[in-house]
Amino acid sequence: MNAQNSQPSVPNELSALRAVVGRNIKAARENAGLDEQDLCHLTGISHLYLHEIENGTCNILLNDIANISAVLGVAPDDLVNPRFRPADNDGSVVSSRLPAENPSLKKT
Repeated sequence: MNAQNSQPSVPNELSALRAVVGRNIKAARENAGLDEQDLCHLTGISHLYLHEIENGTCNILLNDIANISAVLGVAPDDLVNPRFRPADNDGSVVSSRLPAENPSLKKT
């Protein structure tokens, strides 16, 4: 068996990662009560770029992940986590990490 056939290809892995990031950003944005235009205004990114990110059709810059996560109140690594769920039943933002580890969940 060829070693290349036994492992997923890098393009497939990147496509899956782009889909995860896009899905997580869209879910966190909706949980925050923002539409696409609101998030674009708050982050300074273009509507077309956000649309492509949320649809998993373009590569997102790390700076943009950090900026978007700050506006949405989630940790940057949550946006790349396939297990991330942005809201629980009471609408508060949750992550796959324990609350003590997640700075966005600290009580003020």
